[in-house]
Amino acid sequence: GAHLRKLRLERGLSLRGFANEADMDYSLLARIETGKTSPTIITVFKISKALKVSFSEVFDFEFTANDN
Repeated sequence: GAHLRKLRLERGLSLRGFANEADMDYSLLARIETGKTSPTIITVFKISKALKVSFSEVFDFEFTANDN
């Protein structure tokens, strides 16, 4: 949630502007940012597209091929 908010703010997007860019409901994005709900895979795809970042960049961790 907090990482998503950070990415959004770095791009100068309000929550409503972000919702518009992602073609999603404002309240859903607010719940994701506050940790009240978890996004589906499709939602993460829409978020990454709206923020112009990779799918994995939406998450706050790094993954390598050697991780188990």
